[in-house]
Amino acid sequence: MRAFLLWTFALAALSLALIGCSKPEFKSVSIKVIDDETSKPVVGAKITAVCMGLSPYATNTYSTGSEGSARVMAYTAGIALVTTATGYEINTVGIASNEAVIKLKRHQ
Repeated sequence: MRAFLLWTFALAALSLALIGCSKPEFKSVSIKVIDDETSKPVVGAKITAVCMGLSPYATNTYSTGSEGSARVMAYTAGIALVTTATGYEINTVGIASNEAVIKLKRHQ
């Protein structure tokens, strides 16, 4: 019985270590969305941070302003972003740095 309890405790400890007991850390990422052909800013693009279920922030979706820019909250380790805009193809990218340029291609 003691061996079973020790095995159960060890398995639980390993599970917690793999899952992580600490609170995830976040950072602000500067994103600029531009047209792939013209390099002009894409105003009103929607940027969705994927898998932000533990995020303390009110939203995981952001919109670009008049310069095609937005600040997105992301995990410090990186984040996947899905970007959409009217007239453009959907773009999915992984971001690990503090800034990124996302290029959107127009629908053909």
